[in-house]
Amino acid sequence: MVQLNFDQAFTISGLNAFDVLSPATTKGDVVVFDGTTNIRVPLGTSGTVLAFNQDSLTGQVSWLPFTSFVNVHATFTEVTVDTTTTSLAFTDLLTLGVNTGASSALVLTSFSVSNTLSNKPVFLRVLVDGVVKRAASIISNGSNIASSGAIILKSSVTAGDHTVKVQWKILAHPGVAQCRPSSQPETEHVSLLVMEAIA
Repeated sequence: MVQLNFDQAFTISGLNAFDVLSPATTKGDVVVFDGTTNIRVPLGTSGTVLAFNQDSLTGQVSWLPFTSFVNVHATFTEVTVDTTTTSLAFTDLLTLGVNTGASSALVLTSFSVSNTLSNKPVFLRVLVDGVVKRAASIISNGSNIASSGAIILKSSVTAGDHTVKVQWKILAHPGVAQCRPSSQPETEHVSLLVMEAIA
């Protein structure tokens, strides 16, 4: 043990200089400044990570479960059969139910659809629990030619069950919006991915 008189200036040098002053005592210890002094944070248990935690007594860091920092729930669906709509009002195309324990959800839908009418749009939108969150439209410069796009959003949610939908519609008759993953697998699809996100 080294006795130091803090009323006087002193110098410690050499390869073991830090070891002399370090509060660490056990393999795996982490040294953290708590705002007043350097303190020892013991090694965490298997499956935990050291993270910022403003409520922690140990310098605002603590060991937390690794699952708190990954997408702990993800759900995916896609159109698997040729699907069309002639509706001028939004109608359901894809629906996902997801249960979250987090405060937000990351939603991604990608789409490549066509219209039998040239230069007429197909509209798509994403709803979370019946509330429209984001929308898009695509226009092809030829009939039956697919155009592609995507909608990405982060939506605030409460813990519990939620419903995410992709809806679509056309602008005018006699147009027909088409998503044909069976007969046009190289050009047409619609998919929806919802991930629980921990901010």
